Amino acid sequence: GGTQVGVVSVMRPTRESGYAEEDVLFLTALGSLIGGQIGHARARTQGREAIRKTIEALTVALEARDPYTRGHSQRVGMYCLAIANELEAAGKHTFGKDQRNSLLMSALLHDIGKIGIRDEILFKPAKLNREEYDLIKSHPLKGAEIVRMIPGFDDDVIAGILGHHERYDGRGYPAGIVGEKIHIFGRIIGLADAFDAIVTSRPYSNAGTFQYAMERIEELAGIAFDPEMVRAMHRALKDPTVWTELGAISRVRPESASMKVEVQEADQADRTLRRIFGRNVTDLPTLPHVVSQVLEKTRNSDTNLSEIVQLISTDQGLVSTYLRLVNSAFYGFSRRITTLKQAITLLGFRSVRNVVVNAGVVGIFRKRTFNNRYRHRLWDHSVTCALAARFLSSEVGYGAKEEAFTAGLLHDIGKVVIDQYAPRDSATVMERIEAGSEARDAEVEILGVDHTRIGAWIAERWHLPKSLCWVIEHHHEWDSSDVPGEQDLVKLVAAANAIAKIRRTDDTEALHQAVEEFAATPANVYGFDPGAIVRLLDPIWAGKIEAMKTFGHGPVMDRIETKDEEAAASASSSTTGPDASATA
Repeated sequence: GGTQVGVVSVMRPTRESGYAEEDVLFLTALGSLIGGQIGHARARTQGREAIRKTIEALTVALEARDPYTRGHSQRVGMYCLAIANELEAAGKHTFGKDQRNSLLMSALLHDIGKIGIRDEILFKPAKLNREEYDLIKSHPLKGAEIVRMIPGFDDDVIAGILGHHERYDGRGYPAGIVGEKIHIFGRIIGLADAFDAIVTSRPYSNAGTFQYAMERIEELAGIAFDPEMVRAMHRALKDPTVWTELGAISRVRPESASMKVEVQEADQADRTLRRIFGRNVTDLPTLPHVVSQVLEKTRNSDTNLSEIVQLISTDQGLVSTYLRLVNSAFYGFSRRITTLKQAITLLGFRSVRNVVVNAGVVGIFRKRTFNNRYRHRLWDHSVTCALAARFLSSEVGYGAKEEAFTAGLLHDIGKVVIDQYAPRDSATVMERIEAGSEARDAEVEILGVDHTRIGAWIAERWHLPKSLCWVIEHHHEWDSSDVPGEQDLVKLVAAANAIAKIRRTDDTEALHQAVEEFAATPANVYGFDPGAIVRLLDPIWAGKIEAMKTFGHGPVMDRIETKDEEAAASASSSTTGPDASATA
């Protein structure tokens, strides 16, 4: 297409007399062939991206209607891939990469036909009459009609949608197909769909336990479900913790009572967010699209290095931030890392997830607000807390240093959201704090909820790992029995948060007094003596200079009208190291 995409380099002539005309013609043809293939590959990538966006839009449109089934399609997709893995391991079926993608697409879209069914029928708590039930039974056909109109979906995707309510004994719908005549996608999706329906609360039924669901599925083997698929699911989910991991997109936990409570909490969260931030909750901050994609990809064990590199490469700002970070003093590699492939190979997929989340969070901090000085203090404190968490992880034996850094950077994200999207309330909260109120008490008084809950709700909307959501919600109450798991990371960030509030000063006596006061408080959760705390502070404050070089200084300060305020703003924005205030 007239665009240079690469170079064919010939190191020496093939004959003493130099290059012949046929050599040039051959190389020209070779360059044209390679360029054409690259162009086709790019077009295919763009096509897959368009399909993925279509799937996202369709599933969001369907699940936005019903808080009880939020995350259902994603969970069904995860269960389907787990069943496919076991079928392949047993030699019962081979799934190529394209076929696995088609299975996942079909699972994500299996209920899309319900988008045409009225709410009063779809969410009816009482028994459906025959006419209503016939309308519900039409959703596989409606779904297939919708998907056929979208370019890029193959026949297997449509067959899975059509067949996910067929039964092995032929008593299913819409066509009453029997046994293995049902498309394999339909048999897999139907089983995964039924399992998730049993363990999830719905308007017409309470959630069942994991054990009950497995027993019920096995009872229906050979009746509703293909026995081979049931055996594969049993192997895939024989350990309940595997089910928990596969369903990590969901907020729910295995116990029936917990499921019901968390579904109610999710609904309550949406109502609370709407009350605070207005009805259009979709305007609340989201992670950049590429960041969300990378998080999704790194959850998939089948994702390869090239896919991650290609995805990150579409966002040059993210590429730049990533390479700056891996070449910073944080990692201390002896040679300069120049490519994403090198960086990801050295750091691993888990670090990729943390780095891209950090980059996305920086962008949210940099959004302008009328109170940029407060935002600057939040950024300063968050970076200091992230560094403190990273250094503490080595001191206390917590192995995942990058995860600790990310958790520290995110712990106060709820304050940023309040400041950005409810600025008047944020200003009122600040007034109460200045008048002597505790920060969280002031937030509850003004908003009805504090920043830890708001931050946790936002993190769940971003589908961040559960460990990060728990840190955001519980870092002020790390020893609470309400912490579901990963208490070590919550405890680590709680300590880092307290250490980050110790201000650097040239007054040695004042510093030692502050350190001794911290050492004697419950915030010193690891029981460090004052000398150990001072030794920790030095690398944290030194590392902050490097962090500011890597991430930048966060929010840009507004121009202040009065000379005194202008001087104060200048001093705050020009602070590049440990002297910046860390008292948020």
